[in-house]
Amino acid sequence: MSEMSVVSMVGEQMVLHLPPHRRWTLERFVGPVKDDVLASGASLRWLYGPSSTGKSHLLVGLCRDAEARGVRSIYLDLAALEDPAALSSLNEIDVVAIDNVQAVAHLSDWALALYGLINGFSQSADQPRCYFAATQAAFETTFATEDLASRCRAMVSHSLTALSDDQKRDVLLNMAEDEGFVLPEAAAKYLIERSARELSQLASVLARVAEQSLREKRKVTLPLVRQVLADSA
Repeated sequence: MSEMSVVSMVGEQMVLHLPPHRRWTLERFVGPVKDDVLASGASLRWLYGPSSTGKSHLLVGLCRDAEARGVRSIYLDLAALEDPAALSSLNEIDVVAIDNVQAVAHLSDWALALYGLINGFSQSADQPRCYFAATQAAFETTFATEDLASRCRAMVSHSLTALSDDQKRDVLLNMAEDEGFVLPEAAAKYLIERSARELSQLASVLARVAEQSLREKRKVTLPLVRQVLADSA
């Protein structure tokens, strides 16, 4: 599966490919839940946690890891799909990662499609892996049908929690390294303390820092980070 592709075909349906985030690998994932997910032998897993806890990162990392081993995989963000038919034919794929289940689980047509997908994986003898991610535990998620609710609530579940400031610092340092520049730890700490706490917003500020560094042909330093934050205040 090419990282340059945004969409591809599975059977006759259009589905999303891996988003082009180079840093979304298992190696770059910060948090203890990764080891629990990898150690579990269950075919169906439910990953949950609030925004900025790394659910999408972990799903994409699992797909990238599978592809590196020559295993077919695909990632789908249900919040970005309009047709539940996109879930058909996915039982032919070895690793399927389904993001933002809560966005559609309360809709009857999507509930039927999800239930069919789960049944297909449950009956497969090839030990495929299907990961579902949502903002809440399955017991707290609203489902359109009791059949789907029962299936999802029976899955092995893994809770993702908010990152500590030290973990956010590590993520920012990794992001900077992946983009080819060095972020001083003092600058990372300042960014976390003085900017928004959401990781996605921190990443956005870091991108502006990198852009200004290139534009002004300056190294990324604490004074530069201060300047970018002051300009955006």
